[in-house]
Parts: sequence; structure tokens; C-alpha cells
Amino acid sequence: FMGGRRLTLPGFMVYLATMDDMHYCSATLAGGVDEDSSFRRRLLAYMMDQVLDNVKTTPDFSEFGVKVPILEAATSFFAANKDSAQMLPIRKAFSHLSVLARALHRRKALRTGRIVAVMRRSLIKTLISAALRRAKERGEEKKNESKKESTETGKATSSSDGRVATQNNECERKTNEAPKNDAGNGNSEDRDDAKKDNEKAEEKRGIDGLHMELDSTLFSKIEYGCIPIKGSGRVAATLDSVVHAVFGSSRATVASQLCEEVKRLEYALGVEQDNRGLMTPEEATLLCVAMRNYKGSWLLGAEAMVERLVGSNGVLKKVWSHGGSAGEQKTLVTARDALAAIEARFAGYFPEPQQHSEKKVPLFTTPFGPSVYRCACGVWFGDPKQPITGETLGTMKKARNTHFQQVYGSDANGYPTERSSHYSLHRVVQQVLAPKGRFGRAAVREDAMAQAVAAKLVKKAKGNFYIEKVSAEIEEVIDSYLACRKRGMREPGDGRPVGSKSGGSKDIYSFETRAKMEQELLLNATIDIN
Repeated sequence: FMGGRRLTLPGFMVYLATMDDMHYCSATLAGGVDEDSSFRRRLLAYMMDQVLDNVKTTPDFSEFGVKVPILEAATSFFAANKDSAQMLPIRKAFSHLSVLARALHRRKALRTGRIVAVMRRSLIKTLISAALRRAKERGEEKKNESKKESTETGKATSSSDGRVATQNNECERKTNEAPKNDAGNGNSEDRDDAKKDNEKAEEKRGIDGLHMELDSTLFSKIEYGCIPIKGSGRVAATLDSVVHAVFGSSRATVASQLCEEVKRLEYALGVEQDNRGLMTPEEATLLCVAMRNYKGSWLLGAEAMVERLVGSNGVLKKVWSHGGSAGEQKTLVTARDALAAIEARFAGYFPEPQQHSEKKVPLFTTPFGPSVYRCACGVWFGDPKQPITGETLGTMKKARNTHFQQVYGSDANGYPTERSSHYSLHRVVQQVLAPKGRFGRAAVREDAMAQAVAAKLVKKAKGNFYIEKVSAEIEEVIDSYLACRKRGMREPGDGRPVGSKSGGSKDIYSFETRAKMEQELLLNATIDIN
């Protein structure tokens, strides 16, 4: 080669890629004119052919084995059809394979459908690899924070939740951070608000950030930036939008380069005008759904994750395995298929009776919870005029739990489950508005309160809060808690005694304590309780 010096295979591949880039630029500048009519393109093609036909490598592009010309090696590389061999070619970078794919198509070494199938698999693997990278972001920080937390367990108090802020998303940080200035210094609060606004503008990292990006692609309506609403599923408008969602804003440049490489390959293969290309928006949407709904560990290699995600969805597996022409694959994934996959996430929740679901969400009767005597639908569980005894408490609790099981699908104790129609709203509001927390002295609802509640609901993932009225219910329940605070009622964790119990004891949540507090309110109220 130049100056009599030997050029290594990687050097020849760079040379080939450079010639390929110049060949593509000549084609676009010439307005798509056939290469035989362009001297420059013919010259570039000749130079590429010299490399393809004379530079040798092994069939799997490794260091070991019988060496053959690059074109022959690439042909066998792309022609692997057995399931066990389908992963072999895509171990190379997408950009590397694109150069070989264009060369194979130009030399007519393989049919277009075969090349498209391999490059589609490579694109799927590239997207899954990008998702893996995002999911693993800040992994070391979380690990170190967990170690620190475990060493300080004995020193921790109920007001020290802010120490683990780095392992949660921005919404969760808003919930846990304790106020820095209990005296209410206005300048300090302004600085804190400005800091929170800056944090909100930053990209969410880790698995939470990936989930939020995917949700924003899959749903047209998302409350508080983290709660997708059932029925608002949508198919991604373009493949580009999916690529940018998976890569995230921190790698937007890389995402743009990949999108450009895909378009360049589609142009070379002649599939950019068939409304399909390498991957349809419907197929890309289905891949997003598979990544979003994956519940297993993300601490895997790219190939292992590809096998898990592709194997988890029958339609996606067909897209991966199909090796026909582009035209044969147009109906593999329809918009209906994609939407059904999106909405399947909300299947299996307990069907709350419509008449009951139309009633107002249960509000706080005291800061310790909603009423234990009656449901928001009007059903009474006990008579507050009766003395509270072990027998009356047992009867009332049984009636309440049975009713909640019937209308909400709750567990035996009346609490939300993963698939119940009600969710842990009241307990989360108590945690967010805890007296020693960030909003411990607040008397008026703030947007940050609702945002923090929404983040905790997503974190707990219990019950069906993916409903149209979730924002209204969150605000109403927060308002009812603050109304209790304005009346000077005791609150969980405020240090004031509840009978013979300390305000900081878990016994304050007991059914008996709540019943006594509510009974006192009802008997002193001037309302008809019959």
C-alpha cells in the first residue's frame, strides 16, 4: 500500500468506509443518477472493489481461520440463517455492517431481503444496547449509596430520607428532601426552588429516565410526567423519534448519527420509498413496549437482553426472524397490534363497579386516614354512637374489608394490591406531607406536593392509578389532609401523644386509634350520621 507499507485489516476497513462515504455523496449530489453515468462514482466503485476482492479476512472477521476476500467473507457473514448463527453478524457495529451491506447490494452478492433482515436485527440490537447503557447509568452511585445507607442504619431517623436522594429520580427527590431552613428564610427558599427547577430540566438517568422517555413516546397523555393514562397509547410517528427516546438527550448526537446512517442505508438498498425501510414505526413501537414492560434485571449483556426481549413477544420474534423482502413484511406489525401491546400494560386490574367508581375519592377524615366508619359511596361499616369495644371494632373492620374486596379487589385487610382498582394514595400523601418533611408546615397545596405524590405512587406500583382522574384525586386528597392540618389535628409523626401512644409510634395507624379519633369528630359534629 502507500509507500510500500503494509496496511492492516482495520486500516483497509477505514479506507473502504471512506470510499463508501464519498460514493454516497457523489450519488446524492448527482441526484441519484446511475453510477455508470458518473466517472467519479465508477472510479470510487473500482477502488472499493479492489479492497473487496483482494484484501482477505476470515469468514467471521476474526483473527483465526482460513482467510478469504472481504466480499466472500461478508457474503457468508450475512447469509447465516440458522437461529444459532443469527447473532453472529450483529456483533459488529451497525455502521461497520452498513458499509458491508451497501457493498453486497452494489455487487448483487445477496438479495436485498436478506441484507435488510440482517441490518434490521443489527438495528434492534443497537437500540437494545442503548437502552441497556441508560438503564445501567449511575449504577455505581446507587451501589455506593446503598453501602453508605447500610452503615448508617443505626444513626438514621425518620427525617433523614433526603440522604438517599441520589438513588431516586427527580420526582422522588422532591418528596424526600427536608427543608434546609425551618425558620422560613425567603431567600433560601427561592434558591431551593431555583435548584429544583434546574434539576427538573436535567435528563433523568438510570432505569427511571429510560422508562419516562419510553412512556413519552408511547402515550399522548402523561400526568406529572410519570403516570401514563390508560387509553392514550399511540404509535411512534417515526423511527427517528424512537431512536432519540431510547438514546436520551445526553446522547442526542449519537442518535442523530444513527438515524442518518439508517437513512443512508435505506437509500442505498432502495427501500426508503416503500413506507417500510429497515423498521416501520409500528415495529419500533413494539420494541419500545417490550423494553418498557421488561421486569427482569438489566445487568445483562446486549445479546442476552436481545434474546430475552425478542423471545418475550411473539410478533417481535417474527420481525427478528423473518428474512423475506421488505414488501412481504409490511403487515407483520399493524398499528392495531402496536396499540394492543401498549394498552396490554393496563390489563388485569380489578374492574371497579362503574356506579362506585363515579363516586368521589375517599378523603382524609383525620390525618391518620379516610373514614373507617363509612365508604365514599355511602355504605356504613359501623355506628359511631356505639361504644368502641373489641367486638364492635372486629365487626366494623370485617364489614369494611369485605366491602373493599368487593368494590376495589383489595387484599384481605382492605389494602391495595398490584392489581386492585384503588391505590396507596392516602399513605403516600401522609409520607409526602409528613410534619418533619419538606412540606411539614405547608397549609396550602403546591404543585410540588402533587408531583412528589405521583412519583411515590409510581415507585410503589400498587393499584390502578393510570386513570383520567388521577390528578384530580391526588389534589383532592392532598387538600383534605391540609384541611385537617389547618384544624390543628394531630398528625402521624408530629410527636404529640395519641391517647397513651406516642405520636411517632406505628400504633397511630391502628384501626382502633383511627376509630376513636373519628368517633369523637362525628359525635361532636352537627350532622346527621344516620
